[in-house]
Amino acid sequence: MKPLLVFAIAALLIAGCEKHDPPVYSPIPQPPPADPVTPTPLTVDNPIALEKLKKQWYWAIREGNEKKVIEFIAAKKDVNVVINRGRTPLHYAVDFGQDEIAQMLISAGADINARTLVGDTPLDYANYKQNELIAGILRRLKARAYDR
Repeated sequence: MKPLLVFAIAALLIAGCEKHDPPVYSPIPQPPPADPVTPTPLTVDNPIALEKLKKQWYWAIREGNEKKVIEFIAAKKDVNVVINRGRTPLHYAVDFGQDEIAQMLISAGADINARTLVGDTPLDYANYKQNELIAGILRRLKARAYDR
């Protein structure tokens, strides 16, 4: 029994000690390859990039540019970024009557209960605009309206 155990351990050690190529080190550090789809994180340290992102969201939604919105979502841009006075992209999509974009944002994880500075939610915007499609979707997802 012991010779079999010794043989098994020796086989495992030999298999684990296969010769591997050593890593190649360059004297000059190379930056990681740039990925055009992966965004750089936007933090308070980068207010210019954050303002640019807000404007891009606003204009893509206002113009109904679904392709651009899909690009933003695919690039994991923040779908809950506060654009102006507490309004998120979902607020603007409902306000501008962009139903397809609103549905994309909801599917991408937009906060359906986000409140503006005065407390309005996307459901409030949908009710005010009499947009039954989006209001119905938001109600089915248990979105809340502002309690006045």
